[in-house]
Amino acid sequence: MMNFSYYMTVDKMDEAFKAIKFIKSENAWEHMAHMCVKTRRLDIAMLCLGNMGHASGARALKKSMKNGDPIEVQVAILAIQLGLLDEAQALFTSCGRYDLVNRLLQTQNRWDEAFKIAEKYDRIHLRNTYYNYANYLESINSTDAAIENYEKSGTHCFEVPRMLFDHPKMLEAYVKKTKHSGIQKWWAQYMESKGDVKSAYLYYQYAKDYLSVVRLLCRDNNIDEAIEIANSSGDKAACYHLGQYFEAHSDPNMAVMFFTKAHACSNALRLAKENNMTDKIANLALMAGGNELVEAAQYYENIPGQTDKAVMLYHKAGMISRALDLAFRTEQFSALDLITNELNENSDPRILERAAEFFKNNQQYNKAVQLLAYSKKYFEAVDLCKQKNVPMSEALAEALTPSKGEIKDEASRKKLLELIAECCVQQQNYHFAAKKYTQAGNKLDAMRSLVKSGDTGRIVFFANAAKKNEIYILAANYLQTLNWKEDCDLMKQIELFYNKANAYEHLASFYEACAQVEIDDYRDYNKAADALNEALHCIAKALQNNPKNQEYLMEKQTELYQTIGNIKEFIQIRTIYELDPIDAIRQLEAFADDKQACKNIRLGDIYAVMIAYNVHKANYKKVHI
Repeated sequence: MMNFSYYMTVDKMDEAFKAIKFIKSENAWEHMAHMCVKTRRLDIAMLCLGNMGHASGARALKKSMKNGDPIEVQVAILAIQLGLLDEAQALFTSCGRYDLVNRLLQTQNRWDEAFKIAEKYDRIHLRNTYYNYANYLESINSTDAAIENYEKSGTHCFEVPRMLFDHPKMLEAYVKKTKHSGIQKWWAQYMESKGDVKSAYLYYQYAKDYLSVVRLLCRDNNIDEAIEIANSSGDKAACYHLGQYFEAHSDPNMAVMFFTKAHACSNALRLAKENNMTDKIANLALMAGGNELVEAAQYYENIPGQTDKAVMLYHKAGMISRALDLAFRTEQFSALDLITNELNENSDPRILERAAEFFKNNQQYNKAVQLLAYSKKYFEAVDLCKQKNVPMSEALAEALTPSKGEIKDEASRKKLLELIAECCVQQQNYHFAAKKYTQAGNKLDAMRSLVKSGDTGRIVFFANAAKKNEIYILAANYLQTLNWKEDCDLMKQIELFYNKANAYEHLASFYEACAQVEIDDYRDYNKAADALNEALHCIAKALQNNPKNQEYLMEKQTELYQTIGNIKEFIQIRTIYELDPIDAIRQLEAFADDKQACKNIRLGDIYAVMIAYNVHKANYKKVHI
């Protein structure tokens, strides 16, 4: 043994085994097994148990090792087999296996400690601990304590009647004392089996087992009381039993009513059909669902005047095609409205087309267009919108817009988008129209639609984004229709767009308009001359681009030179008026007689200078002339 201990210490296993090879004493092997608990050498422990002839211990240890339990658990199993219970408890505690600590304490009848462990660390096994303790108490004939612990374990409904079955008086006293419905029901069944129907009826009521109460009442033909209890309790099983009772006694109306309350719709439907209760079958089928809906629909389909219910039931059963077919044949418009509201792009195209045709023929064009859109009949839908002026909402416009995958021919898709846009323009939905024209790649018509909408912000934004000369010109032309005279930013925007488009002829016309405003509104001929000079520069730039209308531009240039000359001459006359009024008046009179000059200078402005001069000279007679 000393050699064995030495070799074990220096980890020379072969030498250690040789040292104990010839030991025959069981006490020696047991002592070595105890040492294995301390050293946790389970391989040596298995050898020791084998030599001790401890088969159950070896089996328990081998099973624990096979299960892959923690080393502490395996050593604790060994300790238990060797009777080292304190060491086993310490090992179980060290690895947190309080469930095993609990079981170990129970085997030693250390119940108080077991309950403390269960309540604090092993609550999942608390009820099991109470149950095991109750079994122990029952074994030592401590009945009251056993009942208490069976109740704590939640097993008293079965265990207490079993334990007290041979003691009827104690059992009856317990049943009367307890308020548990499970035990009361068991006692009622027991009383019924012994023929005590009155007691059984009483305890069935205590247990709220209304099925059994109704069953006993029906057996004694107390039907009114049975009906009252079934109705007041609403118990499905009790109602079903009454339904069966009335069916057996040929009262189909009452049977159907109680089968319905019991939600036994198949039974209720069967009886309703057998007795031609047409007013009840539809509601019962809706409650039952499934195949019952179809069978009820087929039943109503064959009854004149009841096809509306058949349509509704086919619809509820998901048989949309069958429901629509029947609704079409019987012209049930309200049902059709209801059904088509649930159709979408995933519905059967044949159903969609048929429904669309039906609504088209009945002047319900909005629904027809929507259904044509769902069935991918886009051109037909747009054509119907244009013909019947169906409002083109944004949602409908999007529904009529196919993805690129739906129409592979890009030209056809573009044509469809333009048709949608035309329809929107027709209905004055200019923003939608602009969107569709843009999707079709037709930016020019998109801008025309925006111009019609009068949305200045979008027009300016779209023009800047499009970056096309024609669109710049359209935008600038639109801006000229606004009150640009009072808005400097608007004037700058017009100039910017015309410059970006290289539309110098248009810009020249704009400067002419500016000059006219200066003359008409402010009588400021100096600014008018400046504006006309800008127009002259624009005409010069336009001529540099070798335009087709070169002759017109040259005439315009000549006209501008003449206009500027007349204005400058008028400005000069007004200037010399301060120095030589007589000469200025003479020139103004000649100016007033020049019809060409009066085209560019307001006659009123010429006369204003002349009138001022005559008033100054007190020549009122000439002023009046």
